[in-house]
Amino acid sequence: MKTLDCFQYKYTPEPLLSRLEGVRPAGPGRWMALCPAHDDRNPSLSILLVESRVLLHCFAGCTPDSVLAALPLGLLGSNEKPPDKEGVLHTN
Repeated sequence: MKTLDCFQYKYTPEPLLSRLEGVRPAGPGRWMALCPAHDDRNPSLSILLVESRVLLHCFAGCTPDSVLAALPLGLLGSNEKPPDKEGVLHTN
C-alpha cells in the first residue's frame, strides 16, 4: 500500500489548498488539512511543496488518488490530464 505519493502542479499548491478544509500551515512549504477522502476530525492530510511537486500523505492511510477523487471538481485545468497510475499529475 502506498502511503506517500505525489502529483505535479504548476508553481503553487493554492488550487489544491483552496479545495481543502481545515488547512493550517505546518512550516515552510508545508500544510496540514482535513482529508476529504475519509471522515476526518483532526487534520491528517499532509501537503508538502517540493519544487514543482505537491506531495500528499494521509496519516490515516488514504491514497493520493482517493484524496484527489474526493475533492470538488475543477482541480485540473482544461489542458491537464488526470494522475497516472503512479499518482503523478503531469502539467504542461
